[in-house]
Amino acid sequence: MSEFHVRYKENGIMAYWHVEKKALCVSSQARRCCDPETVSMLVGLINHKTKLEVKGHSTDSNGQSLIAFAICHLLGINLQPRIKRIGY
Repeated sequence: MSEFHVRYKENGIMAYWHVEKKALCVSSQARRCCDPETVSMLVGLINHKTKLEVKGHSTDSNGQSLIAFAICHLLGINLQPRIKRIGY
């Protein structure tokens, strides 16, 4: 599963975590570096295997797209991305 990551210039994997209020890990995934972060975000929201009702989700710039907004809207989840360099 390990592969070369362009950003870090070495081999590795991507670990994607869903954390409830900075304390409880709700879902974790080991993903390939080339997998889109949007897919990891949506898989974690849908398959988190807890009884928690997800009402809102924050993600970084790489986890947002029009498709992510549409799917989250259909699921009743408020997607709140932290958009990098929004002030510029």
